[in-house]
Amino acid sequence: MRGPAGEISGTGTLTARAVAAIDSAFSEILASFPAHARGLLPGVALGDESEMSPSLDEAMKTTSLAHLTAVSGGHVSILTGIVLAFLGRRYRVLTGLGCAAALAGLVTLVGTEPSVLRAALMGIMVIAAMLLGKNPHAFSGLAFAILFACALDPWLATSYGFLLSASATGAIVVFGRPLAARLSRILPAHLADLIVIPLVAQLAVTPILALFADRSSMWGVLANILVAPIVTPLTILGLLAAITAPVAPAVAKLCAQCASLCTWWLAGVAETVAEWPGSGIPIWAAAMCEIVMLIVVALPWRKFFPESPVARNTKKPRWQVVIGSGLAMCILAGLLLAVVRVALGKWPAAYLPSGKPYSAM
Repeated sequence: MRGPAGEISGTGTLTARAVAAIDSAFSEILASFPAHARGLLPGVALGDESEMSPSLDEAMKTTSLAHLTAVSGGHVSILTGIVLAFLGRRYRVLTGLGCAAALAGLVTLVGTEPSVLRAALMGIMVIAAMLLGKNPHAFSGLAFAILFACALDPWLATSYGFLLSASATGAIVVFGRPLAARLSRILPAHLADLIVIPLVAQLAVTPILALFADRSSMWGVLANILVAPIVTPLTILGLLAAITAPVAPAVAKLCAQCASLCTWWLAGVAETVAEWPGSGIPIWAAAMCEIVMLIVVALPWRKFFPESPVARNTKKPRWQVVIGSGLAMCILAGLLLAVVRVALGKWPAAYLPSGKPYSAM
């Protein structure tokens, strides 16, 4: 077909110009920062991975940390939590409108990627329940988000990003709390959550990852535990730095400097764990390790520790429980290493590039 040549012109909509100004100002502020901050700050805050180095990107994927650079439910939870902290629940309409405005601003800023769309639709359900004075149910919100999103765009059902986001969220909602309750018989509740949530999410997405990836790490859960304390402050500081960059560069730079400490830790964990034995193994071997961990987590710990001080919600567990838990984790790590070693043979290997993603002898 032939036709007259077209020309794209114009300045764009107001929101498009505002987002472009934020991106440009944010990039200028980060220009003098270390490489890990330039790559991870836009990634974690805005889902922009364009400045991330190939080596860091590969390390994040290998250690199951790549989800941190995708805007999803974590951002929605943080923003709605901040709004609730400031406005409270007394005035439901005002709080609901505040949450809706924060959610709309987030979607405008980061775009409508599949994971963002899923999280936004779940957020809408939570806001609607808040306005009606009902207690929102996460699984109902997830079901609504999946059905409504696929009704709007049926091709989302074939999107890896949407499938990964929905699968991980579903696993956390369905299996996270009961498994964490079992593990909390021998570990503090917060530590049990830190272990269970990445474990069930990783197991849920493994069949989907196997469609386009052939390598993973047996240390993915550990890597997520190590970076968990810095994810929320990194997200908040990154969003503040991005939003204030066009209007208050000094404030944005201060926020970015504080956030760069978090990106230093995140990059260090990803690159260090990616070099450990057991990283870069076939995805089926990593899945075997995760299944072993799941079996350990799902054990009936109530029968073994009926009088566990952790189960009684004491502030400080007895030293016997702490030492026993540490020994159990060490034994589990040794068993996982043994499984991988038996499956893969000796550790020494030579990497032979052959045009394929991985080729080793």
